[in-house]
Amino acid sequence: PDTSIDHYRLALEGDPRHGSTVVALEALMEDVDRRGIVAEMLQPFYKAEMDWPKLVDAIEARLDSTPDPEERKPLLLEMGEIYELQIDDLEKAFETYARLFRDDIEDPKTRDLLSRLGNVLDAWPQLAEIYSNALDDVVADTEGTTELAFVLADIYDDKCSDHEKARDAYRRVLSFDPD
Repeated sequence: PDTSIDHYRLALEGDPRHGSTVVALEALMEDVDRRGIVAEMLQPFYKAEMDWPKLVDAIEARLDSTPDPEERKPLLLEMGEIYELQIDDLEKAFETYARLFRDDIEDPKTRDLLSRLGNVLDAWPQLAEIYSNALDDVVADTEGTTELAFVLADIYDDKCSDHEKARDAYRRVLSFDPD
C-alpha cells in the first residue's frame, strides 16, 4: 500500500480544499503508476472549484488506467457533459461521445448523444465515418448493429448525398437474418 496516498486521502477528507495536499497530488499525477488513483482523489476538488480543464485532465488520467468499457462509460459521459455544458466545446464533446460509442456501439443512449451533437455541429460525414468504422469491426450482425446500419444508410442518403454508400448500408440491413 502507498502510505503517502493514504495520508493525502486523509488530509482531503479533513479539508477537501487543503491547498498543499492538492499541490502534492498534482505533482504525483506525473507518476504513471499512481496517476489514476491520484486523479480520482483530485476530481471532487476540481469539480468543487469548477476547474473544468483540470477536471477533464483528471478524468482522462482515470480513463488511461481503466480498460473496462463498463467502468469507462460514466467517466466518458461526465467528460462529454463537461465539454458540452461547462466548457462549451461541442467538438470535444462530440469526440468524447464518439469514444464512448466505440466502447459500446449498441447503446442507444450513446448513439442519441452522438447523433444530437452531429446534428448541432452539422458533422454528418464525421458521424457516418464513426458509425461505418464501428460496423466494420462487427463480426456478426445483431438487431442493434442492423439498426445502426439502417441509421447509417439514412445519414449517407439524406445528409451526405452518398447514395452508393447508402445502398451498401441498406443491403447490410436487408441481409440481416436474426435466426
